[in-house]
Amino acid sequence: MTGAEIMMVATIAQGVQGFVAGNANAKALNSNANAVMAQTAEEERRFRIQAMQRAGSARVAAASQGAGAEAVDILSSNAATEELDALTLRYGGQVKANNLRAQAGQAKSGAIGSLVGSFASAGANLYGSSSMSSGGGSSIFGSQGYASRAVDGGTYGPMQSWGGF
Repeated sequence: MTGAEIMMVATIAQGVQGFVAGNANAKALNSNANAVMAQTAEEERRFRIQAMQRAGSARVAAASQGAGAEAVDILSSNAATEELDALTLRYGGQVKANNLRAQAGQAKSGAIGSLVGSFASAGANLYGSSSMSSGGGSSIFGSQGYASRAVDGGTYGPMQSWGGF
């Protein structure tokens, strides 16, 4: 194996390593997002139970004092406020989970970019070193240098032209 081929293999191995690490990070972030949603659901459940207990206590207190229509209005207002607070808890959890999922998507994209980038870099390194040593053609494409001529508008291998594209 030549030095360029060794470098190519090392570059691809590094890209694979980045891909694996990025996927692991994405998986962990998605798992964290699921945990945040579960924790938020539990917090909301507990909050609603406490809200019902507060509403029950308020109704008992109002009934014991013989309160009328004003007490009903106050109890309704309190119930609406409690519901808004519960929904605010839920929304906060959803925002945190969505942020984690967005980070997971970025980690996944980075993983793919790492892999693709390693292939491109390895190919460029291999082609660049081969063209310097053999006068234009890469060992992958043969000694005729078809690839370099295709870029310059010539033919690619045994084909006459790129045509039709």
